[in-house]
Amino acid sequence: MPYWHATRPGQLADQPITAHCLTAKLRRYGLPVVPLRNSALVTLAADLPPSVLSSLLGISLTNALQWTRRAGRDWNAYLASRT
Repeated sequence: MPYWHATRPGQLADQPITAHCLTAKLRRYGLPVVPLRNSALVTLAADLPPSVLSSLLGISLTNALQWTRRAGRDWNAYLASRT
């Protein structure tokens, strides 16, 4: 085994940390995981159209539309300007 081999995920650039490890680290510092995730999704939904959000995150378009509604963003004006 090479000396640069990481023993834990996330130690090297080509070894991403798993969701489980990240959750454990956040909880260790007392950070609530679900509210942080929801805040990140609402922030993205406020900045991106639902179709882009869906493609970027690999979620359904219906789910992306729900997050966009939660963010209070109306993309109708944007879509009208694109035609």
